[in-house]
Amino acid sequence: MVVTLGRPWSPLVVPGIIGKSLFFLDSQTGFISGRYTIFRTTDGGENWSTIETDDVSFLDYYFISPLLGIASAYDEESIRSLWRTTDGGLTWMNVFNERNFYMNSVWFTNETTGWAAGYYDRFGIKEPAILRTTDGGQTWKSAYRNVYVDSRGESLYDIRFRNEMEGYAISRYAYDVYTTDGGTNWYLAHAADTLGLSPQYGIYKVLDGYSDMYLIGRRGNIAIWK
Repeated sequence: MVVTLGRPWSPLVVPGIIGKSLFFLDSQTGFISGRYTIFRTTDGGENWSTIETDDVSFLDYYFISPLLGIASAYDEESIRSLWRTTDGGLTWMNVFNERNFYMNSVWFTNETTGWAAGYYDRFGIKEPAILRTTDGGQTWKSAYRNVYVDSRGESLYDIRFRNEMEGYAISRYAYDVYTTDGGTNWYLAHAADTLGLSPQYGIYKVLDGYSDMYLIGRRGNIAIWK
């Protein structure tokens, strides 16, 4: 057991599950993504049921309501896509599978408006890309694409919104894309410069900390976005 700030943590062992991401809709209902499988709990993680997804592995989830959810996924050929459920995750429908777009993370600011972040493959070079939906995830359109960022190419790994106006997406080499007007305009910055992060260690996750947001990477790469 690990105790942090006086609050105890204990491991939850789920036999047979090798997960890529975890999402809890509330204190009882949660999902873990696995290879070609989704694991679902309705009792706070005590028991897990299996939902087969054929040849699709899910990467990230966001549930707008107990029934309506969106997920990013990839198939056995590493082709990325977006999926939608209207029955609480029991069945899923492919809603975006456009050539050259590869989405990693999804987030919603209200019941209709959502975002997906990843990259666009332009002749083998990864360009940061963001998609937007205004109909609850039924259709998606490009909201941001940077033609050239870095000779290595860049992919956005995670996207989060503090509120309906302020959003933030982060990439592996510590580039960040942010909006302050609800996604009408997106701006590119370099977190390694503005936040003092180490680009060689990467940034992979943005965590919601109520009024602040936390950027998490490898080897101690942690910063607070206020």
